[in-house]
Amino acid sequence: MKLDSGNGGPEQEWDCRFEEDNDPRIEPGEYQASCMSVSKIFRYGGFKLKFTFQILPPSNASETIIKGYCPLPGKGEKIGKHSKLLRWSTIALGRKPTRFDRPSHTWFQGKVFLVKVGFTEKLIPHTKRLVPKENQYSVVQEILECLAGGKQ
Repeated sequence: MKLDSGNGGPEQEWDCRFEEDNDPRIEPGEYQASCMSVSKIFRYGGFKLKFTFQILPPSNASETIIKGYCPLPGKGEKIGKHSKLLRWSTIALGRKPTRFDRPSHTWFQGKVFLVKVGFTEKLIPHTKRLVPKENQYSVVQEILECLAGGKQ
């Protein structure tokens, strides 16, 4: 990328590239989706579970791969009674997890869910402004119901 140096000098070439944008934008709404994987990641200053879903037919967005995220509590902390992870786990298990249950990817993988999809609502760091629409992408905001894959 060549940029003007800003001081009337010669253009400078920067040795950098933009990250590939492979996060889809689909119409917000409810979709049937299969959970393909669950992984633990470090993002935006904390650990999260990243859920990867595939939207199923007959939707116009079928076969679209879309992600959902649940924050994880800090080391030694418990999963909160109002947390997204507890809500999603309760739906995946078909029952409220007990204090002896340990969250597992097997609770989700291979199951079909009714999910609510919307656009990211991230704020630009250190501001109170939302990220521009051109930079927003679709995410699973909620798991609403387990449609197939059984109770555990």
